[in-house]
Amino acid sequence: MKEWYTLSIIEIKEKLMVKKAMNEQERNERQLKYGRNVLENGIKVPEWKKFLSYFHDALMYILLGAAIVKLFTGAYIEGSMIFLVVFLNALIGYLQERKAASSLDSIAELLSEKAVIIEKGQQKEIAPADLVVGDQIVLAAGDIVSADVRLSETFNLQIDEAILTGETHAIQKTTDPLPLETPLAEQTNMAFSGTKVESGRGIGIVVAVGTATEIGKISTSLGSITEQETPLLKKIKEMNTSIFKGIAALILLLATLLLWHDLGLYSDGCHCLDRVFYPRRTSFDLNDYFIFGCQSNGKETSNRQKSTHS
Repeated sequence: MKEWYTLSIIEIKEKLMVKKAMNEQERNERQLKYGRNVLENGIKVPEWKKFLSYFHDALMYILLGAAIVKLFTGAYIEGSMIFLVVFLNALIGYLQERKAASSLDSIAELLSEKAVIIEKGQQKEIAPADLVVGDQIVLAAGDIVSADVRLSETFNLQIDEAILTGETHAIQKTTDPLPLETPLAEQTNMAFSGTKVESGRGIGIVVAVGTATEIGKISTSLGSITEQETPLLKKIKEMNTSIFKGIAALILLLATLLLWHDLGLYSDGCHCLDRVFYPRRTSFDLNDYFIFGCQSNGKETSNRQKSTHS
């Protein structure tokens, strides 16, 4: 059930089986059913791995290879400049990712350090992580709301929801049910996790905790964002890969030729090619054939001239 703002307090108490007090076993069962009141940021990746990931690119490999060649050939300035460009590119990418991650971490810090619930008619402080769905929570001026709450009582209660809705002024809260089509920013009978009580006080029933809260959904969506490549970036990546493959093939070809030359296979190969394409060292030499032909033709012409004169 997500449309808690459409139900009356009586209906909510029936659906969530709200009690005056819950024992430890009941609280554990509700935590298993609805989850703990914490915001999960997913698996933490070490910072050094994030930084090194920006070197994992075909173009970066080419540039690093070029820098190493420059250093080995004595061009220290050019090689150092290439290394500097590669390093700055990785650093800028890492800092941008770190900035986005810090905004995600700040969401997890929005939960207050304590929460006040009502048990057996008495107020009791507990850790926000121990809140469960069905708890009756007390809100007072200065408090950070620890979970999504359907308000049952309000006393001039005003809550700043800028962190969630972007509203620049505090919202006056009520307790009456609202129509189904009411947008989030106008759900005046709800108090949302992470928002701040500006004035007044109120009492409500916890209806969502942890990642099921509105702020928890935002945290989850931010943590699951994957990088989408534009068609231009895909083309650039394909071009980088093609260049990398071409350079690798050229290096392999040059290395093969150098090895072939060093092993003495080059001269042997040239002799073989010479025999195939220019078979002048065979027992039947073409030059001798042409010389013999010319001599025969000359003799035949001379004989004809003599016979003519005679």
